[in-house]
Amino acid sequence: MVIGILNRNMVRDKLKNKDYFDEFLKGKNNLISNNEQALSAGEVAEKKVERAKYRNFGFRLESLVAEYSRGDSVQRMTNSIMEIIKHLPDETHLVNTKVKTVIGGETKFLDQYLLEPYERMLRLLSFAYLLDVSDTDFETVVRIIDRDTVRDNLYEFIIKSRLPNRTQKNDTEYDPKSVVSKVYKKLREAVVQSDLSEAAKGVGQFLKKDFYHKHTGFYDFHNNNLNLYYGYWSIEAAVITCILDLDDSSYRDSEFYPTDLVDYYRKKK
Repeated sequence: MVIGILNRNMVRDKLKNKDYFDEFLKGKNNLISNNEQALSAGEVAEKKVERAKYRNFGFRLESLVAEYSRGDSVQRMTNSIMEIIKHLPDETHLVNTKVKTVIGGETKFLDQYLLEPYERMLRLLSFAYLLDVSDTDFETVVRIIDRDTVRDNLYEFIIKSRLPNRTQKNDTEYDPKSVVSKVYKKLREAVVQSDLSEAAKGVGQFLKKDFYHKHTGFYDFHNNNLNLYYGYWSIEAAVITCILDLDDSSYRDSEFYPTDLVDYYRKKK
């Protein structure tokens, strides 16, 4: 039985109620609309245009997570992710997403995302996989990663599970010394683990120790009086569980594990 998938009255989140998420989503919709109007009217300074567009990407993705938290249906979330994907090429830009450095007095962008953009793209890939968007729409997300010449083994694991004939555009793996690599170390190890019980153990350890960390863009949001909280869900743990078909009994009760999304995917398949 897939609990709560079609019942919008069953809030999945344990920290906030439906009224909170109703207001959160209303606020985000207003921010997106105001941003779009300002951009269309040419009211945003040229040097701030790309940042304004990227904010909308963040607002849309946060809203998708909030819909899951509120208990929305798969159809509602699918409509939302399609809206994200439609705007994705225009709302992501290397100036706002990639690590930059100065070499010989010249600013250069490295082939890696900053932590927050990395987490956002990983979350989007994971949602797209679990909500089973079309290959065409999934490929739109992948093209952004390739456009940014970012190659990451966790990304590639998800991408190749959906697009087995994928040809990587960059053969250089993500910097192993980065915060990203350290935070997602257990998941990176899980996807190359031949022993599935050990892989499940790694996912469980990630959920318990690594997912909710002080460097993340959403840390302690539930205590913020500005209503920034949209839900703490590890969509990446869910997608790895589903792709590897792991026994999730040891971490199924984790507060960060989106059980309904996993159950939906498994039932559908």
